[in-house]
Amino acid sequence: MGPARGAFADALHQQQFGSAGEAGGDAEPERKAARPQGRARPERIAGPPVEHVAAERRDHQRDRKRNHHGVNRMARQRHHRGGVEFGNLFGNLVRHRDPLCHSTRRPPSRFTAGIVAAAGLLLSGCSGPFSTLDPAGASAHAIAELWWVMLIGAAVLFALVMGLLLWTFLKRPGGAAASPKLWLVGGGLVLPAVVLTPLLIYALFTGERLLAHPGADNVLRIDAVAKQWQWTFNYPDAADGQRVSVNALHIPAGRPVDIRVTSSDVIHSFWVPRLGGKIDAIPGHTNVIRISASQPGTFRGVSAEFSGTGYTDMEFSVVAHPLETYREQLRRATTDMP
Repeated sequence: MGPARGAFADALHQQQFGSAGEAGGDAEPERKAARPQGRARPERIAGPPVEHVAAERRDHQRDRKRNHHGVNRMARQRHHRGGVEFGNLFGNLVRHRDPLCHSTRRPPSRFTAGIVAAAGLLLSGCSGPFSTLDPAGASAHAIAELWWVMLIGAAVLFALVMGLLLWTFLKRPGGAAASPKLWLVGGGLVLPAVVLTPLLIYALFTGERLLAHPGADNVLRIDAVAKQWQWTFNYPDAADGQRVSVNALHIPAGRPVDIRVTSSDVIHSFWVPRLGGKIDAIPGHTNVIRISASQPGTFRGVSAEFSGTGYTDMEFSVVAHPLETYREQLRRATTDMP
């Protein structure tokens, strides 16, 4: 680059330079050959000469940008943006970036990532009225324990698989390689069987304990009839056997209760997450589920089977009364059967 014509008098602050408009072009047009001028006077500079100019590469400019001489397929007029070059016939893309441009973004620290991960774990374990991990009865405790055992088993299986994967990357080259048959049998049959078989046995025993076996002592019976969009509960073991409540189930705390569930129209599902499992309410058929509440309190139940437009409003409450005052509370909270 050379000085532009028509420079200002104040050379210290008003220096102007031409610029190349095209890649590989000259900054200024070349001068024609001519004779020396007669009676030429010495050149004068209005201001003191510029000193202490930092050295720059020949392909750099004063505005901290690079000239694009010698680089193919760059943007015209040197607009400061990256071009895209196609590496090969298969479409591999290489992004051209200015090495003088530095990103101000910083990757998140390990501490921040750990805080976010811990917060996610804490939020995922929040308790609530429909949380199966916040049990309030014997049956619900068995279901929650089964969930945790299954989670631990899945974590062990995942760790074993990741360990084998890591071993394949870290093993020294040239060592003895395992045969494909060993991988198929060991990884596809033996490894899952070692973890899943104990989980299956534990799940079967837990499910057996949750069944409402007939003939059990000290078990209260209550009938639950589902109908769009409400629940009706009958109490045949009450003093007169003619008590009924709608959308409110009253049980004694500390005593197992067998709920005999049926439906008068379509299929519904009886579920109180904090007190036990769930079971379908089928027209013309009676299913029995055993629930219990360890302490007095109020719990929420819901229909877990889609049954129409009013399905989301088909909720009910379960009130566990102290065992000593249960019959009196039941008489006050229920009405005579119509």
